[in-house]
Amino acid sequence: MYTIQISKCFIKGRIHKLNDMPCQDRVAVYSNNNVIAMSLADGAGSCKYSDIGAEIVTLEINKLLTKKFDIFFKSDGNNIRQQIIETLHDKLKLEAQKRQTQLKELSSTLLFIAIKANNFLSGHIGDGLIGVQIKNADIKQEDIHVLSYPERGEYANVTYFTTGVDVMKHLRLYRGNINDKSGFVMMSDGAMECLFNKKEKRFAQAIGIFFEWMENYSEEVVNNALEENFSKLIVEKTTDDCSIGLLKILKKNNKKHKAISELSTEQLKKFPLEKLNCIPAYQLKYHLKCKNKRALNNRLEVLKAIRMYGEDYKKHLKFRHKKIENHKKSLIKLGWIN
Repeated sequence: MYTIQISKCFIKGRIHKLNDMPCQDRVAVYSNNNVIAMSLADGAGSCKYSDIGAEIVTLEINKLLTKKFDIFFKSDGNNIRQQIIETLHDKLKLEAQKRQTQLKELSSTLLFIAIKANNFLSGHIGDGLIGVQIKNADIKQEDIHVLSYPERGEYANVTYFTTGVDVMKHLRLYRGNINDKSGFVMMSDGAMECLFNKKEKRFAQAIGIFFEWMENYSEEVVNNALEENFSKLIVEKTTDDCSIGLLKILKKNNKKHKAISELSTEQLKKFPLEKLNCIPAYQLKYHLKCKNKRALNNRLEVLKAIRMYGEDYKKHLKFRHKKIENHKKSLIKLGWIN
């Protein structure tokens, strides 16, 4: 048996903050009929009510998946697509009439995953990315692979939306069992800019760290840590809104959530970095072997950058190269990084 933990966040991008506009990304979770569903939508930037559209489609697809999972899992793909699109369009058209606007003003992308018992069903319209964490029993490791890539239109900055007349052609479906799977991740194109290397087609090291958090800490702790990381780090590397949803499949009763004050240095090494702020500076200086608060702050910044960005960490730090290298050597010696 297993349990499922879901963590998520969506953060307003710099352009929308500057122009006092709403965040157009949404992530929603719903559980019913022994089905758990998570969905993410990125509203079209040029459409007036795309944030409302994103809200509607994430809520409605989750309800539909939990209601009809068994039917969908056994159905023909075109039948599933038709029922999904009809359901979403009915809700979006009602909202368009209410606001006396065109349907396209509620446009968004859509990504979703639903799990019941040993089976999963996933779908994708437009850009963004869905990944799956695969168990590798031979080397006792979990690798993260792409389940669904972004789909672009004729031009690089064009994608497909839920309101498109040919959306049936662009709803990609995936289904199967979760025997060799231990997690799923979905993200908007804004988050992709920092968390996925398009050239090498690999996820950033941070995704694996997020999954580790979910193995060891409560949903509340992980959600807060995600929000702080996205607010302080991720959104600084893009002008777009950013969103992410993570679903972790856990062995029954394997979670042991501890108070921060009870954790040893070795346990803190795996703790969400943003939650270390809950520990008094004098204790952190001991755990990270720093003589003063300034050195502590710098060492934490280096640690965050390395864990979040891997080999590209130097690009995200603003102090001198020599100081960065000194902190990195200390972190390696102390066992905080490999």
